[in-house]
Amino acid sequence: MMNIFTTIVNSCIALNPERYFDVSYLEKEILRILNGETAEFQNIYIAFHNLGWNTEHWYHIAILAGSDIRSVSEKLAALAQLPERPCYLIPYYDTPEHKKHSGPEKMIILCNIFKNNTIIKKLETIVASTKGDLYLGISMPFYQLEEMKLYYEQAQFALQYAEKHHMKHIRCEYIIPEALSEILKEDSSLHMLIHPDISILMKHDRDYQTDYLNTFRAFLYHGCSYQATARAMSLHQNTLRYRMRKIESLISGNLYDAQYRESMLCALLLV
Repeated sequence: MMNIFTTIVNSCIALNPERYFDVSYLEKEILRILNGETAEFQNIYIAFHNLGWNTEHWYHIAILAGSDIRSVSEKLAALAQLPERPCYLIPYYDTPEHKKHSGPEKMIILCNIFKNNTIIKKLETIVASTKGDLYLGISMPFYQLEEMKLYYEQAQFALQYAEKHHMKHIRCEYIIPEALSEILKEDSSLHMLIHPDISILMKHDRDYQTDYLNTFRAFLYHGCSYQATARAMSLHQNTLRYRMRKIESLISGNLYDAQYRESMLCALLLV
């Protein structure tokens, strides 16, 4: 009996989704999720499905903030209205007065990324093309709308990082090492874990104006590949090989020992 009832309801919704699930309903339910409140996920899935979304695809949450949101509102609206409906926009206001006079404090953008795999790049392009005060933080991809709150917090973290470092846009997955490094550096009790090899390279750089620590870091980050490291550092491979021979003569560990490399990568987060 319940299955029959569900089928009838879904058929009615499919015929006229706006009658049953308008924009304000979705906005309210999504904001309830982001605030940690209970929400009707089944209805949310139905609503998105009837807006043309494939709810078996991956999602991103992006947060756009700054004083110039209005300057890109038309471009964002055009993006949301593409035939494949790649994103859903939720303006966020501090107060009703803010809503009436100032426009949104921030824009929450929910993206259905396999519906349009270029949506994130398009958002980044829109933000990068503005000259004003505008920042975009982007979560990692996720698969269940029930996980939305966690990834909203990721997008907030990325947004704060972008604002702090004056970057127009940033994806959370790209800043994990830097973010961890900033957090760990604040805990002075962890400085005892800095490996002496790192201290040796830092001292050598100070005394002789070399760039051994950054070279060491880049070499480890690029899997000890001379070609990839040289390309990343804009160095000739022969120059890199010369530096690495000098570095290996100073350090105590073996660069080709996996455990040593793992320890060094962790310790480098502290400096």
